[in-house]
Amino acid sequence: MKGIAQTATICVGILILASAVALSLNAPLTTAGEEQQGTMEATIATVIDISATQWPKWAGATKGMTDVLADADTGNPLVVQVLETTTVSTDVQFKGSDNMQLTDGSDYIPIENVEYDNVDNTGGNAVALTTDYANVWTDVPVPSESAISKNAYFFLTTRADQKAGTYTGTLYVKAVESEG
Repeated sequence: MKGIAQTATICVGILILASAVALSLNAPLTTAGEEQQGTMEATIATVIDISATQWPKWAGATKGMTDVLADADTGNPLVVQVLETTTVSTDVQFKGSDNMQLTDGSDYIPIENVEYDNVDNTGGNAVALTTDYANVWTDVPVPSESAISKNAYFFLTTRADQKAGTYTGTLYVKAVESEG
């Protein structure tokens, strides 16, 4: 019996040794100075960050008025800031909704009766809003330490037969990366 146990032990030992040799043959060989390579990748984000405050309001609007400046302090000027987190030169754009609608009726103020002036409050450089984005300021530089503020002054013209009531519309402000 002793001979059988010794034979079994020897067989198990040979089997373990053969398995270890087989495992080491399947493993990749490494040598000193082996080189590996891979691709590094970085995605750089473009950040455009703006803020707009003091949206245009005309609390005392009347029928038949022409190019009336929006109310001071509550809606004039519209202040647009290109914030310091912006990483590229930008173009700031405006557009309007289809029309300013009477909230409790079917009358409206055409969107082209709302104008903006990106220079001052005289209206000398006023441009009518449209339903397509239009550049208001171009090539606004990347802010260095603090936000860059821009002012736009808004003017309204109403028809002589304009119905009394509150009219609302949407003004859109966006900034895009400058192409220049």
